[in-house]
Amino acid sequence: MYTGETTIGVTELRHILPTEYAALVEPENEVYRATVTAPFAFFATGDTEAEALSQLDTQIRERLQHGARIVYRRLPDATEHPLARFVGDLSDYPRRDEWEKAMQEYRNDAESGHNYL
Repeated sequence: MYTGETTIGVTELRHILPTEYAALVEPENEVYRATVTAPFAFFATGDTEAEALSQLDTQIRERLQHGARIVYRRLPDATEHPLARFVGDLSDYPRRDEWEKAMQEYRNDAESGHNYL
């Protein structure tokens, strides 16, 4: 049963996370600041851009190696779809047999190459 939550461990992350990410690098008070947002909210500083980015890589790697995980959640719908009550079982539909026969005829025609358009 789906609970609305998916958990991804460190091992699985290697297979789904991109090997590249976007980072904003900007000078700040005689050093460089590298910032990454979602799914990680980290920043690092260094005397050069390369050093700031290297520090950022280290932070991300350490968090993942120490049990960090990413959890994706699906929010429940606030309201039911207006047509949801019509979805489901046709067992009580009075013309069900007629409908099934018509659907089968259509499928047979479509498979034999009949073009309704």
